Amino acid sequence: MDRGTLFIAAADDVSAPYWNPAGLARLRGKAVQSSLQALSQDRLHNSASFALNVRGDMGFGFAWSHASVGEIDGRTASGQYTGPIADRANAFIVAVGRTLGPRLALGFTVKIFDQGIDVPFSPQAKASGSGLDLGAQFRIAEHTWLGAGIRNLGAKLDWKVSLANQQSSSTEDPLPRVLILGAAH
Repeated sequence: MDRGTLFIAAADDVSAPYWNPAGLARLRGKAVQSSLQALSQDRLHNSASFALNVRGDMGFGFAWSHASVGEIDGRTASGQYTGPIADRANAFIVAVGRTLGPRLALGFTVKIFDQGIDVPFSPQAKASGSGLDLGAQFRIAEHTWLGAGIRNLGAKLDWKVSLANQQSSSTEDPLPRVLILGAAH
């Protein structure tokens, strides 16, 4: 089972902007988190998050996630080396969570995406986009929570590739909408 399915009911920390923004309402004080992961095959994943809840009933979160692949050997159909291929993607996240009574918390996340692919002897391909996530958490008992969320409402990537003669090609890739339900005790 995907961690997001289970964690959607339990998220109440600096990771809430990604997992379930409603959990920001349960966070107390301030929190910061960062991660740098060097993965196999020259892949990197970096992230940083900040969350704040000083009122007690409303929390705010900000997050950044960066993934990249560098120095992939580009080759022709005959195997001749053409140069390095690089791929990078960023997501910028702003989230708000608020309690509505002693048992219910609701939240939303606005996401902005930026992606680029560099290929030798080819024009650069760039994409940008945005999307919205909604989340809810409901307390059944003192340590038991239900969570629900919808990810990628209206989310899409608008790709633009520069072509010869100052022309360009555009395409739109919608991101899949995902419904998540979970429980935590």
